[in-house]
Formats: sequence, structure tokens, C-alpha cells
Amino acid sequence: MQLEDYFDFNTTPVEHIRIKGTRIDIDHVIERYQTGIHPDRIAEDYGHVLTPAQVYATLAYYHAHKDDVEAYFARGRERFRE
Repeated sequence: MQLEDYFDFNTTPVEHIRIKGTRIDIDHVIERYQTGIHPDRIAEDYGHVLTPAQVYATLAYYHAHKDDVEAYFARGRERFRE
């Protein structure tokens, strides 16, 4: 399985990257991780919705594609400002 297999990459109606099989965008996991929350705790906080494997895959994807993900975040912030 490739890292990308963990995600749905959508462009309509707005661009978002969602963790496959959930309604959770990667933003939610990465932002919590950036505030210092441990990945296992993130999975626990989402209960049955996210597995630890999904959280770790999200973080691995973020670190492997950091520039792209940060650009994705910037586009989202810009859309929000509009």
C-alpha cells in the first residue's frame, strides 16, 4: 500500500485531502500534531473513526510532502479569507 492510498484527494466543490473512509481532512490531524499532541492520543480522541495507522500515515504523508501540504494549507487559508 502506498501512502496516497490512505487519502481521497478532492478538488470539488473545494480542494481538500480527506482520510479515506472518514470525513476527516488531514488538516485536523496535522494541526493537532503541530500543537504537540502525540499521534496515539490523536487517534484515541477520534475514537472509532481514526485508527493509529491512519494518523501515522497522515503524518508520514505530511513529512514526505511537506512543501506540497503547506501550500495546500496556504490555499485553504486564502479561500477562507475570501
